[in-house]
Amino acid sequence: MGGKLGLAGGKMKRYWPLILFIVLHAVIFLVLFGGAFAEEGQRDSRSLFHWFAGRMFDGDFPYRDFSIEYQPGAFVFFLIPRLFAASDAGYHIAFAVQLLLLDILGLVMLSSLARRLGYSERGTLIGATVVLMALGPMAIDHFDFAAGILVLAAIYAFVRGWRTASWVILAMAAMTKVFPVILVPLFALYLWRHGERREVWRGGLVFAAVLVAIAAPFLWISSEGFIDSFTYHSERGLQIESTYASATLLGDSWGLGTSNLNFDHGSWNLANSYADTVARFSPIVMALALLLFYNFYWWFQLSRDLSKEYLLNRWLITFAAIALMLFLLTNKVFSPQYMLWLYPMVAIVGGRHRALVCIVFAAIAFLTQEIYPYDYPGGIGKWVGDHVFPTGYLDLVGKETYAVYIVAARNAVLAGLAAVLCLSALRAAEDVRIRP
Repeated sequence: MGGKLGLAGGKMKRYWPLILFIVLHAVIFLVLFGGAFAEEGQRDSRSLFHWFAGRMFDGDFPYRDFSIEYQPGAFVFFLIPRLFAASDAGYHIAFAVQLLLLDILGLVMLSSLARRLGYSERGTLIGATVVLMALGPMAIDHFDFAAGILVLAAIYAFVRGWRTASWVILAMAAMTKVFPVILVPLFALYLWRHGERREVWRGGLVFAAVLVAIAAPFLWISSEGFIDSFTYHSERGLQIESTYASATLLGDSWGLGTSNLNFDHGSWNLANSYADTVARFSPIVMALALLLFYNFYWWFQLSRDLSKEYLLNRWLITFAAIALMLFLLTNKVFSPQYMLWLYPMVAIVGGRHRALVCIVFAAIAFLTQEIYPYDYPGGIGKWVGDHVFPTGYLDLVGKETYAVYIVAARNAVLAGLAAVLCLSALRAAEDVRIRP
């Protein structure tokens, strides 16, 4: 009996850090971020999601009966809160609770990954908490948070050896928000290097089958509307927070030019022939950057000893984080909520300086919040047409020097973080003999 009690006590001691961080995150989500409080008539992203969910509950079919720019996987996260709350205020709270539950799932996976990869569990959870605090209330206001947790779940399943599950989850993530598709080559290259070539083809088929299964009913009922949800984003202009636009606005502040802006496709964009050209070719720039990066990952893997699987998994996660950073930096749109994609992955990147990575990423998130805070009531928010913007963001639209510099600094620091992680991988590769 004493042995059983000792074993139970040992398990409780082992899980106490995780339990404490779960409680802390509940306080952050529900109290500090205001997830447990809402008012009728509150206007934010959750209001839009509530409207979409209401239309679907009324029997309207997305894409056919109303236009929507999001992919089908997102509808799950719109509908679940509506099952528990019909009012707008109730929906706001239910949506925040939904994301809290996903965050708790993320903490459980982080804790497990930390033990498996040889990291400090407590240090990993602290890093994730620091990043969450820096991201601020947008964590409860966007389903991008859910997409980020799905990406973590796909990586977690892959590292645990649950290959089929990892491909299924990654496909679900890609049909929620398209960006997870850029991780497919990393998974495939990892398996190919390990001689699991049959698993590459099998995984690819599973991934494709899940995509088709999710898309099929929407293609059948309204193919045009479904396709429009993808082309909508391809038609967007050069958003002012993107790396390209930020460099242009920085040049304007130095007297090198004058850029015009317009509001279109839900964002402020540069409006001139140069911006249109950059926006048109940015997907090519992104594709080339990612192609070079995948080649770097393949070369890196050739330098590693396959017997040290925990190291290979550490670097797989690191390369996944870098890939997402490259996507953000080379994309023509860089909305603030895209930062949620990297939470909580940055807490488990490889290398010796994980704490520093979390601090730097928290600084990047803080710079984002300086321009686009998610708690801008009354005096620091203004309506522009049907949209409300923080005055700091409107200062960026007005090309105020401080706002331009903050966004430029945010993008530069993110690029620097990606570069430092690549250099860290390069040094690690050079320390090991190249293996056939």
